[in-house]
Amino acid sequence: METTVSGRKADEVIKNISESFTNEVKIWTKGMFGYIDWQEKKLMSRIVGIQHALERYPLHFLKDLEQNLKFELELVLEQKESLWFKKSRAQ
Repeated sequence: METTVSGRKADEVIKNISESFTNEVKIWTKGMFGYIDWQEKKLMSRIVGIQHALERYPLHFLKDLEQNLKFELELVLEQKESLWFKKSRAQ
């Protein structure tokens, strides 16, 4: 005996839900990777700019800012690594 949902076979409904979920996860993952890549590039650019400024003006607040940005970059890189790990396990 087949189970039906609103006149459709349950297997068909489950398959459609599964495909829809998979597509949504793919879209979310691409968005998340894009956001993390954007953050990484932004932080790298700022760090390079501060390092150039430090060559001319070795100010304490620039050194502190550089350290803070490097810390933020480490967090972003950890997030990126975690996403890659999760993605590799999903495949």
